[in-house]
Amino acid sequence: MLHLGGLARLYPILGIVNHYHKKVIVMWTYRCYDDGQRTNLWKEWYDGHSDYQGSHDSIFNTLEQQQQWGMPHTKVLHVGKETIVEVRIKGDVQHRILGFYSPTKRGEFVVLATCNHKERVYDPPDILQTAVKRKKDIIANKAKANPCARPV
Repeated sequence: MLHLGGLARLYPILGIVNHYHKKVIVMWTYRCYDDGQRTNLWKEWYDGHSDYQGSHDSIFNTLEQQQQWGMPHTKVLHVGKETIVEVRIKGDVQHRILGFYSPTKRGEFVVLATCNHKERVYDPPDILQTAVKRKKDIIANKAKANPCARPV
């Protein structure tokens, strides 16, 4: 048996023998775009959509256990030369949390906007362009996105 410290002594009791996998735990953090009018656009959306809070919480609980986010809960959108990540909140109305992964901090998601989505139509209609503009603003000036907690 491999020597893995005190935990290794418990492995036979737990039924684990000669297997050790290093597990990397990513603690996701968040920042939210500061439009100068609202303190936290993500929390404002969350508080205004009580029917979707359970779905939102379940999806983010799942995502936060993963190092890499992917389908079916997220999709990478290509808007011109920029990439925007949409987190998909399912329900009668398809809500989206739009953002991007921080280029400077692993495990950080920056929230840019919220919207509705049906087929290929976003509401508001120009939200993808708004998200790209906000992303560029944040890349140029990190202070445009404040640290924020995920709404729960």
